[in-house]
Formats: sequence, C-alpha cells, structure tokens
Amino acid sequence: MLLKNKFIVDLKYRIKEFPIIYKVIIKPIKIILLTTYFLNCNVNRFIKWNFFLKNNYYLHLGCGDTKLEKAINVDARYTSAADIRYNCINLKIFPSNHFQGVFSNAFWEHVYLNERQNVINSVIRVIRNDGFVFFTVEYLISK
Repeated sequence: MLLKNKFIVDLKYRIKEFPIIYKVIIKPIKIILLTTYFLNCNVNRFIKWNFFLKNNYYLHLGCGDTKLEKAINVDARYTSAADIRYNCINLKIFPSNHFQGVFSNAFWEHVYLNERQNVINSVIRVIRNDGFVFFTVEYLISK
C-alpha cells in the first residue's frame, strides 16, 4: 500500500513538473473516460427504461416489499421489490396513456390530504382509456 501511494504522489509531482504531459496525455484520457461513462450511463438508462415500459403493462404504486409481475413497482424508498425509487405523487416520468392498470395497497394513508388529487390526476394521465385502477385502503382517516 505504501508503495502504491508513493507511486501516485510521484506521478502527481511529475505531472505538475511537466504540464505538457497533462495537456497531451492525461486531459484527453479524462475526456474520453468521462464521455464513455456519460454515454454508457445514458444508453443503459435508455435501454433499461424502454425495456421497462415495453414489457410492463401495469404500475404498482407504493409497492413496499411486494413485487408484482408485469408491473413497474414504484416506491418512495429503496426496497427489495421496488424497480424504481420515485415519489409516487407526481408520475411525470411515465408516458401518458401507457398502462393497462394501476395498483396500490396501503398507499393512500401515506399521501397527504392536499396531495391526493395530484395522485389521482397523475394516475388518470398515465392509464389507458380502457385501463383500470385498483386501490385498497387500510386506514384512510385516523381517529
């Protein structure tokens, strides 16, 4: 480990000593690596997103630890079942008129009263005209 650190310190010193090395070798390599990273991330994200949208016909809001097949499982926190971690209040990341159905179980009690209409409007926007909505509520109003 000490040898590695000494090598890195020595390399940094030599680069500072010879700025031409940085301009000719290091900077272009950094640009190539950053460009490759950026393209890989965005291409992978695009492919994954299109795969999700193409192969999943349902939307499962507030999935928690329950994973539904043929559905994009969305939750506001990272869980083992969530495909996407996203705030379920505004579904602007999903295309309009795309899903055959929208599910949620024990989700509404976690939505503030003033945000419930936004959720309903978002669900209406993403669901097809012949689609269905299936919501279950355990405790809508507390005593």
